[in-house]
Amino acid sequence: MKITIREVALALTLSAMGLTFNAPFFLNFMNVLNPLEGFAIYEGINFASLSVLSHLDLVIFGIKIKSVVQTFGLWLCTFAYFLAVDMTSQWVQYVTTGTLHGVSSVFLQSEDGASFFTISTLTPWFSPEIHYVLTFGVFCFIVALLGGVLAAKKPRF
Repeated sequence: MKITIREVALALTLSAMGLTFNAPFFLNFMNVLNPLEGFAIYEGINFASLSVLSHLDLVIFGIKIKSVVQTFGLWLCTFAYFLAVDMTSQWVQYVTTGTLHGVSSVFLQSEDGASFFTISTLTPWFSPEIHYVLTFGVFCFIVALLGGVLAAKKPRF
């Protein structure tokens, strides 16, 4: 596999977004908003970040998908993006209410919800704060990096 600066930059950017948009200060800010206000901010984040990522040539709008491997890579990049910005995980529940319990499992059936659940289940000896770093920092970085490599015009192995 050939990893370029573009894939690393995308992975670092999405990882930083994951840590920022799931940080306690941001989640507590979003928690006091009504659904329409929160939705407007969430969609503003989506629009602004996709716009910035495309101007920095970090998203792959111009690639013509020619293989299943590239499709899988694009899916991984999309997964990492929503892992970074979704805000539907037990971590959000923990930051805003102080407990990991009490939310519908349907609410958690998202990229970030499933990832946080899996990481916290596999490493129950770690604190929720460590699960936050592993999920939104480390795992987001790995998924975005792998996705960027696989979605490249001519993936090399």
